[in-house]
Amino acid sequence: MIYDRIVGECESAPPQADVALLTWDERRKRTLRVTTSQGREVGIRLDEGGLRCGLLLGAGDPGEAAAGKREALLWIGAVPEPVLSVAATSPREFAFAAHFIGNRHIPVWIADDELLAPEDRVLEEALRAHGIRVRRESRLLDERHYMVSGGGHSSHAHGRASEHGHVHGRSHVPMNGRSPRR
Repeated sequence: MIYDRIVGECESAPPQADVALLTWDERRKRTLRVTTSQGREVGIRLDEGGLRCGLLLGAGDPGEAAAGKREALLWIGAVPEPVLSVAATSPREFAFAAHFIGNRHIPVWIADDELLAPEDRVLEEALRAHGIRVRRESRLLDERHYMVSGGGHSSHAHGRASEHGHVHGRSHVPMNGRSPRR
């Protein structure tokens, strides 16, 4: 069976839906094969966008569902994953840790009081070397509860003109919003 369309979004799985608990990396894909909580091997193939927690997917002919036949439903959830939990003692330390993680092109999940990054020994040691508190934990990386950033290489370039139209360095407007004097 192939689930090929989004039919809704809900906080928890409806009783009639099967469940697929996926890692964050799996949810970034539009096409994949998964084993559901009922032990069935199914496919997911979405034309646009990626998966996210809480999505309810449908399979089969949508016309049959409209005619009263029961549609096969699959609810998407998160599976616990090993992460580094970074707790900063100040806004400055929080910003430094976020920048440090992002500069390594590692995905980061941002909450009000912590950052989460995939478990990585080198990153953990580097953050500790800068005096930042880091704990290893197992967490649900649910997009509904965190802002997610990074994790890939894009057209972003350091130190030379990039495809997004400026040079990194002194060309940015300062944080106070005023243009620099020339």
